[in-house]
Amino acid sequence: MPRRTVSGLRRFISLTLVLILSGCAVQTFPTLGVLREGLASMVGAPVEALVEKIGYPESDVALGGRKVYTWDHRKAFTYLVPETVCRDEIVFHPRGRREVRRVCETHQVERTVLHHCTIKAEADEDETITGYSFDGNADGCERFAVFFRNLPYEECIQKLSGLKFAVNIGTEPQEKLSAAIARCERLHR
Repeated sequence: MPRRTVSGLRRFISLTLVLILSGCAVQTFPTLGVLREGLASMVGAPVEALVEKIGYPESDVALGGRKVYTWDHRKAFTYLVPETVCRDEIVFHPRGRREVRRVCETHQVERTVLHHCTIKAEADEDETITGYSFDGNADGCERFAVFFRNLPYEECIQKLSGLKFAVNIGTEPQEKLSAAIARCERLHR
């Protein structure tokens, strides 16, 4: 292969990787991160403030002067996906000749996915939140995280995707991106 073609191919592969990676970095609503930040901001606030934000808890348990409030969301989704099964068949012909044929069949198969999220908030005797924990997947926790979203901030950050790409490929300085992100935070947080 000529040297010029190899160099062009390397450049193409590098640019493709940058595009793929920058696309991953521009995710606008990382559900679990938003939920983590939102719950962390509620530490020190009254339980009633969290109830106003995400709704009434499923349960509360008193443990030696403290209470643990639990919110739970579970929903199963079932959908059909195509699944192909292949097998080899041996066909015998007259005069002893054999032939191996590949036979494939496609069927619709049900798949079930569970979206789930459990939040626990611990409160002291004054009903002030002292800690939290959560467990679940992004799809399940989005039900709660949506209450902590800051839409104007997210829209501002999303508009920076072109600048993020330019920084990734080296045509714009990182300082310009940092200043733009700081501007979004100053205006919308």
